[in-house]
Amino acid sequence: MAIRIQLRRDLAANWTDADPILAQGEFGIELDTNRLKIGDGSTNWVSLQYFTGFDSTGAIVTDPAGSNTQIQFNDNGEFGASSDLTFSGGQLYLASGTGINEFSTDGTLAGNSDDVVPTEQAVKTYVDNLQFDSTSYLKIDASNGPITGNLQIGTNDSTASLTVKGDVYLLYGTNINEFSTDGTLLGNSDDAVPTEKAVKTYITNEINSLSDEYVQAEDGLLWDDVLNRLGVNTSPNHTLDVGGDANFDESVTIGVGDTTSYLTIGNGTSINEFSADGTLSDNSDIAIPTEKAVKTYVDNAIADSTSTSYWSKTGDDVYYIGGNVGIGTSTQFGSGDGVMGISDAVTPPTTNTTGGGVLYSENGAGKWRGTSGTITTFGPADPHCPVCGKDYMLEFENGEDYLAVCINCMTKELGIKPWILTEKQ
Repeated sequence: MAIRIQLRRDLAANWTDADPILAQGEFGIELDTNRLKIGDGSTNWVSLQYFTGFDSTGAIVTDPAGSNTQIQFNDNGEFGASSDLTFSGGQLYLASGTGINEFSTDGTLAGNSDDVVPTEQAVKTYVDNLQFDSTSYLKIDASNGPITGNLQIGTNDSTASLTVKGDVYLLYGTNINEFSTDGTLLGNSDDAVPTEKAVKTYITNEINSLSDEYVQAEDGLLWDDVLNRLGVNTSPNHTLDVGGDANFDESVTIGVGDTTSYLTIGNGTSINEFSADGTLSDNSDIAIPTEKAVKTYVDNAIADSTSTSYWSKTGDDVYYIGGNVGIGTSTQFGSGDGVMGISDAVTPPTTNTTGGGVLYSENGAGKWRGTSGTITTFGPADPHCPVCGKDYMLEFENGEDYLAVCINCMTKELGIKPWILTEKQ
């Protein structure tokens, strides 16, 4: 047989009128409010607090204010309350993340706290207030949408799609702080860009203010509208007259098909041609040769002079007829004619050649360095035998080895019959 358990119950008004003392742990239910009180064995009904649940330690949580709050869990374990829910002295935690102890309506977010969650209105207020002030530099008016709204930089003036207070810089060039509609261009400023209409107005007014004969612009530019002449810093007496320096960024052609047209600079002669002829055959005072033409002429002149005036060539043979030849000198010929003079080497050779040798002079002596490094002095500067004191012919040196040869003294030492000497006739 099933056992039925029923708790003490009545209407709230009846409980208040009776005001009983419930036994310790005894339940009392208000049938019309669905609220519950648990007795302690000593406190009257009116003074008992309503039961609201258990905390994390298992202790009973009550509602001292006696509000109408009801806490319920549905079949899915979801939590809900019938009215406002207040947590006192603790934080609210979800399944993960940090604890929260406040839902804030402060639109300044001044607390800058990880324990506080701002309301929707607080967030909107904070973002909307991010306008230009003494410390901010950019304001976007998103009243028409985040993309189509107005943009202000350095100002609160949102009357235009883009408003800038200050200079505008592009990647290159100077800074601009104004788009000017002034048709007089009186500002003459590198910081302002005139509009199309301002430029047209300025040019039209300048042209209309001049005489019928000349059209004059700024910086000394003068156009003869009758004779189609242009003068720069001077009155035009020719097709182009320049009173000062002229720089051209593009090609300039003068007198095409007309050999009577000239270019005159200052008080000098008139020029009608820049010539690329490397022969300079015209020999003209009205032509200026190009750099390449001058170089070609000089190179050819030098080549011609060296091939015809000094050296001759027949097949693979090169020779010189008449006079002396100097290597490193133009005077050391010993009063001879048809001789070769060699000055002392600035730096004597120190490395060996391959398949040949090096001829040079050192301290007045003629020397030859062969492929093995042997240096033969074939013309000693002071050739005296240390034994007999007579002249001798050759000296040999190879590294630290050195040999001075006097044939007579050498044959005597070797016991060989001396050479037959004859006096110079």
